[in-house]
Amino acid sequence: MLVRGEDRTEAEKSWAHWADRLARSGAAGRLGPPRSSGSGVLAARKLRAAERAAWSRMVWRTLRRIQAGEAEKVVLARTVDVTPARPVSPLDLVLALWQESHGSHAFLFEPAPGEAVVGAAPETIATVVNGVVRATAVAGSVGVGADSVETAQLARRLFNSDKDRAEHDFVVQDVVARLSALGCTVERDVEPHVLTLARIQHLETKIAAGIPEGVTLLDILASLHPTPAVCGMPRTVALSILTGSEVFDRGWYAGPVGWLGSDGKGIFVPALRSAVSSGGRWRLFAGAGIVPGSDPALEWEETELKFDPMLRAMARAEFSAHAATGSG
Repeated sequence: MLVRGEDRTEAEKSWAHWADRLARSGAAGRLGPPRSSGSGVLAARKLRAAERAAWSRMVWRTLRRIQAGEAEKVVLARTVDVTPARPVSPLDLVLALWQESHGSHAFLFEPAPGEAVVGAAPETIATVVNGVVRATAVAGSVGVGADSVETAQLARRLFNSDKDRAEHDFVVQDVVARLSALGCTVERDVEPHVLTLARIQHLETKIAAGIPEGVTLLDILASLHPTPAVCGMPRTVALSILTGSEVFDRGWYAGPVGWLGSDGKGIFVPALRSAVSSGGRWRLFAGAGIVPGSDPALEWEETELKFDPMLRAMARAEFSAHAATGSG
């Protein structure tokens, strides 16, 4: 990618304009401006239409199973494959993602040489310090507005949404029940608040619990993961539905990522808003919780919102790499 300007400020403005166009297009495939040929544009539109149609069918099938009483919530995911025009290093990408996702937990790890997992989770599965575990239940989403007034209006709409509150409550109830089953003394917020991030807003409830003797952070992770925020309820049924519906392997997506100290302290987050690289190609992941009242079109738009920070971060990282080398 090449952007031009009289000085760095103008160049950054050009980059921001290009990144905004990319994010709003929800572009998949090569990370760069869309091809101008009529046949290329037509092919891209057909592919996108086919993807949306497949997503709608998957959501409707899931809703029928929920309506039949098999499950209460199922979290379905989508992928977008991106090949940057220039190689993007995982370190540059995670730094750019951190800049694009203030308020989230940015992470990077390399499970094998030449492979990397990068992401920015808005929530924690579990943080353990001095015998207390803290977790955040995050579910229910809406975008941000063009200004603070519109953002506040969207936040109120999210807070008052019966559908989003129900989706959020599934997560809270499950986390509280599982911590209680471990013998933890649990406290939680009376009601959720709206967590406003750079480009998306969520309902969030904070949970804290005293840990009984003999229970470790790994025990807590084994009990809590996968939470209804990344899988659904009941867990085994939701897992069966999503694995039978999605046409890709989630791999590292939504798994616990974090660190554990020798003193028992540590923090783990779910690998959300993430991308996995292999051979210069990146696969992006984003999911949406399906509950009674879900609309396939709105759930698609929610996943588009969740792809947005990573697409912007890739554009930023690619621009930084170009600026550093000074190459055309």
